[in-house]
Amino acid sequence: MSTDPHLPSPPREPSALPPRVVYGYVRVIRGDTDRAAALKADLMAFCRTYGYMLGTVFTDWGVDDTTLARPGFASLVDVCKLVGSHGVVVPARSHLSSHDDTLSVLKRQIQRTGVQLVCVDEVTALGPPSAAREDHGADTEQDDAPC
Repeated sequence: MSTDPHLPSPPREPSALPPRVVYGYVRVIRGDTDRAAALKADLMAFCRTYGYMLGTVFTDWGVDDTTLARPGFASLVDVCKLVGSHGVVVPARSHLSSHDDTLSVLKRQIQRTGVQLVCVDEVTALGPPSAAREDHGADTEQDDAPC
């Protein structure tokens, strides 16, 4: 088979790289199931676009911004310890907390598991994904822009 760069490339085979498995987290007002469903749909669309495989989306209902004891978040941290976990995806940092001290504690808990924290609003602000990201090419800082 010729490797002449002027000839068209054969169709690409599916990537042999393992999928980048991420788990979602949202914090919503108690009982706002429509908002929770919309956020989950947004996370699913983001993951499809940026080449992630979305596992479960964990939700904390009616949890105050400064509360550290969060059942959904605790479950999220546990699952991030599984082999093959790549990261946590959130719509925005504020789903963790808009309070600096609380945000810092929660981010540290995620970092201790060895996974990335990906904030949808920050990544999408950088523009559409490059072709390298779409086919699971080399990761770039923009690809997994940490929150």
